Amino acid sequence: MEYAVKTGGPSVRKTFGYYFWELLRRNPQASAAMNGAMRSASVAMTPAVTAAYKWSQFPVIADVGGGIGTQLVSILDASPGSKGILFDKPHLRAESISHDRMEAVISTSLCRQVQMPTYFVGSSMTGTMLPQQ
Repeated sequence: MEYAVKTGGPSVRKTFGYYFWELLRRNPQASAAMNGAMRSASVAMTPAVTAAYKWSQFPVIADVGGGIGTQLVSILDASPGSKGILFDKPHLRAESISHDRMEAVISTSLCRQVQMPTYFVGSSMTGTMLPQQ
């Protein structure tokens, strides 16, 4: 922690030689703990985020770094006319929630060209990018 405070750089990289997400990829126990913590946090936040915005106005909603899709599935359930795209890392594919209007795009780079107007839901991994009401 001292290194991070003094330099502004990630202490995980200094300690282990690679970044946090690589640490999780290499360490299944740490990855499971992180995923469990994210799921616990989402239990309280998901209903509030879903209710806080008129998501149904968007034809396509993408959740970048959306984990297993909890937030996006909640939004889609409340927005019957919308479709969703879930972007996240490959190791989460097996655990992602299935939804008939959601496509899970698993990529090491989290990149994909989208061929229609798309509005992004931020996450703790990417920051918040909510469109203006």
